[in-house]
Amino acid sequence: NEIFCNRELNMKHIAAVGFDMDYTLASYNYEFDLLAFEGAKKKLIEMGYPASAIQKFEFDPDSHQRGLVIDKLRGNILKVDRHKYTRTAYHGSCALESSERKRAYVGVAEAP
Repeated sequence: NEIFCNRELNMKHIAAVGFDMDYTLASYNYEFDLLAFEGAKKKLIEMGYPASAIQKFEFDPDSHQRGLVIDKLRGNILKVDRHKYTRTAYHGSCALESSERKRAYVGVAEAP
């Protein structure tokens, strides 16, 4: 278990990413979140992802929240409690069924 604080980090060997897991690092407001969202869209387009699809993304401040983990292996977004239990999991905007979530994450001692 390691924590990395770095402006540039090679994500090749990183299995999961969490941001502000204890809710203390960032102050959240609509304007800042919108700016980050629009910046991410711009970056994806610059990286070569299809602009026609990316430009359709709409910011919804209620769709995501702090304290999430990104499972790079499975492509899921997880909400994990302080006991490492995966409360909810999404693949894109589709919630995983309880049985699917439990099959992937129950009994997993570490982040995926």
